[in-house]
Amino acid sequence: ECVISFDEEYSKEFLRRNHLGMNDKFLGIHMGTGPRWSSKAWSKDKVIEFIKKINNYNIILFAGPNEADNQREIVKTLNNSGIKIYTSDPNNSLRDFISLVNLCDVMIVNDSLSLHVSIALKKKTIALFFCTPPWEIEDYGRVKKIVSPLLGNYFYTDEYVEELVNSISVEEVYETLKTFLNN
Repeated sequence: ECVISFDEEYSKEFLRRNHLGMNDKFLGIHMGTGPRWSSKAWSKDKVIEFIKKINNYNIILFAGPNEADNQREIVKTLNNSGIKIYTSDPNNSLRDFISLVNLCDVMIVNDSLSLHVSIALKKKTIALFFCTPPWEIEDYGRVKKIVSPLLGNYFYTDEYVEELVNSISVEEVYETLKTFLNN
């Protein structure tokens, strides 16, 4: 059995600070890549468009230090549209990151640490694969994989390719989420 450690006090403080409750529904979105695989993540515009479609979940937008600027831009754009979302601290510890993932009912992620944390916490997970092999990830019956139609063209590319990061549609992810939650 896998043991993963997190800090319940950190997540409780997050809820208190944001006037949220333990029974609220949370959808976590993490599209971080780190510096090497810049095309592993959905484009910022797709994330914004997707969040605008969600109305029955509180959104937690996760980011690491490399994604802090994108996280701020997404929040600002959504706030300007009247949409409130919550964010992780891009500089939080791994333990704090895990604590917030643990709050989420569903995670939407790319092939990253967040995918592995979500799986370990037994969360329903939608995983987007752009340039890395989806067959290397065990789904344990909890992960729905969406694979870019351009994966073969950009397999393991370490360059940023605009066409690639936009190759999975918002509608496909949204429909997968609806189907996933209805089963």
